[in-house]
Order: sequence, then structure tokens, then C-alpha cells
Amino acid sequence: DLQTQVALVRRDVGDFLEDLATQSDRVRVVHSFPDEDDNAEIWAQQIGIQPVEFSLVGEEELQLKRGFFGLALTYLDRQEVIPFIESAEPLEYQVATLVHKMAQENRKTVAFLSGYGERVRAEELLALSFQLAQQYDVRDVAAGEDGSLDLQGVDLLVVAGPNTMLPPSVHDSLHAYMAQGGSMLLLVDPVIGPVTTPELEGALVVFPNEHGLSAFSERYGIVLNDDLVSDGRVNEAIAMSRGTFTLPVPYPYWPRVAPLENRISGDVSSVLLAWAGSVDLVWPPIDGVEVIPLLQTSTFAVAEQDYLDVTPGQERNFPEAAEGSRLMALAAVGPAPEAGSDGESTYRIVVLGDSEWLSDFAVSRAPENMVLGLNVIDWLAQEDALAAIRSKSISPREHLFTSNTHENVVQYGSIFGVPVIFLVIGALRYARRRRISSQVYMDEG
Repeated sequence: DLQTQVALVRRDVGDFLEDLATQSDRVRVVHSFPDEDDNAEIWAQQIGIQPVEFSLVGEEELQLKRGFFGLALTYLDRQEVIPFIESAEPLEYQVATLVHKMAQENRKTVAFLSGYGERVRAEELLALSFQLAQQYDVRDVAAGEDGSLDLQGVDLLVVAGPNTMLPPSVHDSLHAYMAQGGSMLLLVDPVIGPVTTPELEGALVVFPNEHGLSAFSERYGIVLNDDLVSDGRVNEAIAMSRGTFTLPVPYPYWPRVAPLENRISGDVSSVLLAWAGSVDLVWPPIDGVEVIPLLQTSTFAVAEQDYLDVTPGQERNFPEAAEGSRLMALAAVGPAPEAGSDGESTYRIVVLGDSEWLSDFAVSRAPENMVLGLNVIDWLAQEDALAAIRSKSISPREHLFTSNTHENVVQYGSIFGVPVIFLVIGALRYARRRRISSQVYMDEG
């Protein structure tokens, strides 16, 4: 006996496991009932599945029942456990991830560069690190005393938000790594901040980020533009206090951008960026390098060259000619001459002008950011088998209005238009019935 909500989850979990077993003769599903078998209870608690309390509300009583609702997966001498199943919605991806983890003989390594003001993985990228640890060996890497980087055994290098100049020796190590067929996720913030300043009465301000990575990315066909992108129409709202009320205010420096490449993004509809810069293609293009557009703003975005005050709620007036779509992320695939003599080895790199979008703050506000981030990392590490399953998530669908008039028509049309339509239809039907009832029928005989 379970409460309705838990019973529905149990039913969905059972259906999923039965479908999984039906699809493959290598999968065997075994049901265990610790409440009926003492040995099963001891085993469940030993592997980490602890009992939980379920409340049953009756007409005249409230019952608390103790039960187990977890899932254990075993393969050879390996075991993974989901201690408690709260919802059946993410179960497919959880099971696929754990099965993939158990079946791997050699896990690939994802390393995060540190030492140049990057985001601290153990403090600001905890959620990302936890997800990556399900599939990869994750570690930090820093330059040695001679300024060189030891990237031996690194399958993917993540550079997340450096805010100081990288020395030439580090640039040389990075280029050597890419020449050997390496993969890199380069997240470079165009600005430092925002911070508050007493001189501007508590306004939020940003300053240019002197990272020195523009020349590095151009070698791979991608330009990091020195700008700050805002979007006055398609953006995220930020909470602001208005007297005794807290109201959501659209914040143009948190633009919503759309993925352009489904093979890498995995059908994610949009992601949230924060204080981001645009990227572009090197012109003329570099021979042998394939550049793939990944993220793009709406047609109402503006790339600001002169920026300072980014305080929410202030009026922004830009000429219509300044608005247009901006590329926010690019991927490049090119030949890696030192990787081997077969002529088929390649490097992979993704460049995005924002590191905030994968921080714990951003992914808690926009979970689809995590989905896209993991899909991009899988593509870079050439481990994209789970991308299609991971992307089965609910993503926000943005309503794009061409003007304030268009927005008002849709808003007030929805509020008043629908009732008016029903009133008109009712009036027409009433008039028709009155007209029919007033007709005089005569016997022609």
C-alpha cells in the first residue's frame, strides 16, 4: 500500500525496467522485497539502499510505513546503486550512465586548468564536476615551476574563465597538446565582474578581461571578440526589490541563446549566458579546419564595445541598426599533424565567450545549461553515446516578439480575445435560434 504519488512512480519504474529487459537478452531484472525477507533487507542496507518512510492518509487516520525504493545495478564484479528513486523521469539517463560507467574498461580523463584566475572547480563547478565524475576521471592541472604543462594522458582540457595573462610557455604547451590530437573547451569571459563601486552609488560595473587568449583561439579559426553582448528581448529576468515587493525585471546581459547544431547540442532548445562576449570566424578561413557554429543570439542582440554599468533595470537605447544575431560559441575540428602518420587524427576545440554558464549558480537557474555542457564535453571527448538520452529534458520555449505592440496584442488578446470570441459565437447562435423560432410555417396543402 503506497500513497498515490509513490505508486505512480513505482508503476513507471516497473514499466521502464520491463521494457529494458525486453530490448536486450543481456539484461535481467530481479525484484527484491526487504520487508518480506530479512536477508534481502540486510543486503539492501549493505549496498546503500536505506529504508524511507511513506505516509498513507486515510479518512480517519494517518499511517507511516517503512519501505525500500532503490535500484542496484551489477555487472561482473562491479556495482552501482541509486539509493532512492524520487521520479521516473530521469531514470533512463541515470541507468544508462551507470551501465556505461560499469562497462568502461578505461575511463577518459577530463582536466581543468588552474593557476590563472580560472573558476575553482571544487567551489564554483561542483555540479559539473559531479556529473563528469560519473563517466570520466576528473582532475586539476597546473603549470610546473618551468611554466610548462604536463598534459600527458589528458583526453579533454577545460579552461574555465582565466582572468590573467597566460605566459608564453603555457601557450606553447597548449599548442603542443592540440597538435597531438587534443581536445579543449575554452570558456573565456570578456569582462571581470560585475562588482559594486561606491563611486557609482552601488551600481554594478564590469571591466575588460586581459586574458590574452585571443591570439591562441585565432590559430584554430575562431576569433574572441572584445565586446559584451546584451539582448533586450530574449533574456532572463532578475529579481529586484521595488519597495516592499520583489519583481522580476528582464536583464539584457543574461541573454537566452539558441543552439544551432543538433549533433553536438542534443536538441537543447536554449541556454542562459551571463555577461558573455561574442565569437566569430577567422577570415579568410584556415585550410583544413572545419568551424561549426554552436550558439547564436536572437536578432535583437547588441554587441557593446564600450561598457561599464550593467545594473539591472536601467534604460538602454540602441539604434535599430546595431541589433543583429551574434555567434556566441563555435567548434573547430582540424588536422593534428603530430598525432600520427595516418593523416586522420584531428583536434577538437569549442570556444565560448562565457564561463559563468556552467557555474553552480547558472545551472541551478537553468538546468538545460548542464545538459548542453555535458553534451559538448562528450563530443569533445568523443564519448557522445549518452547525448540523445541526456537531452530528453524539458527546456524553456522562448516567445519572440518583434515589437512592444506585438507583445501587447498577444498578451491582451489572450486575456480578452478568447472570451470575446466565445461571446460573439454565442451571440450569433442566439440570433440564429431567434430567427428560426420567429419563422411562420404554413401548410401548403
